[in-house]
Amino acid sequence: MIRSKPNLAEVFNEMLDMNNMDDVIQAALIALFVARFLINTSRTHQAIELCKEGLSIVSRTAFIKESEMYQNFNKAIYLILLQACSLINDRTSEIKYARKMIHIYQESGERTAECGISIKLGRLYLRQNKNEEAKELFEKALFISTETGDKSAAATCYGSLGELYQTVGVYDKTKQYYEKALAITKQIDDRKAEGSWYESLGNLFLFVGEYQKAIEYLEEALAISKEIGDIKREISLCRRLGTALKSELENIRRRRNITRMHFPSAKKLEIEKEKELLTDV
Repeated sequence: MIRSKPNLAEVFNEMLDMNNMDDVIQAALIALFVARFLINTSRTHQAIELCKEGLSIVSRTAFIKESEMYQNFNKAIYLILLQACSLINDRTSEIKYARKMIHIYQESGERTAECGISIKLGRLYLRQNKNEEAKELFEKALFISTETGDKSAAATCYGSLGELYQTVGVYDKTKQYYEKALAITKQIDDRKAEGSWYESLGNLFLFVGEYQKAIEYLEEALAISKEIGDIKREISLCRRLGTALKSELENIRRRRNITRMHFPSAKKLEIEKEKELLTDV
């Protein structure tokens, strides 16, 4: 008789029946390594199921729940779940696990990590047009990044707030926050991020019809993309720059036509004024 192959849950349960700390730790580590392997081999749904089973089993083990290993295991498993849900575009679960990670980092006092996950969760809310929730998280992350001195994260927070205000059509605040992000990336000499914020400002000015400013910022972004060898962005920027140049050229032609159209009237008015002056003399 052929014996059926046991699943991972059965294997872990057998290990845990021994009620031995070393065996539990071994089972937890196996779960982590296998889940990571499944993600790397495009078996994301299986990785999610394994992580959930691992959490369920370890949470039922009273003697390990008070240990530091339990906290570390939880942190590692939820990070894998967060990544996995992102890969399969399960935004609802991704938000749930991001919120869980924020709680874990708050309990452990890991402020930098809390800041990073807050930004990620804020961007998830922004995609769902939950602007108030996103704004609250970006501002919270900005406070933490200022507190910890993480300038790169602060720039990301300012840029994310700018993106939020652009979404709701408040373009003056969009410009203000993008400029703050740009200033910080210049200060810390992050050329890639600097180019990104030049591009964001260029796209903003292009959208609102300020084509000359759009050209200036997009040219700066293009120069940086060439410098750092970002071919993909360089191609995209050339297209955007072409659109801006074409729009500005159309504006110039439009203004020229208006001037030509009104010039005869202006000249006639000037002649009449001269006649009035001569008459007065």
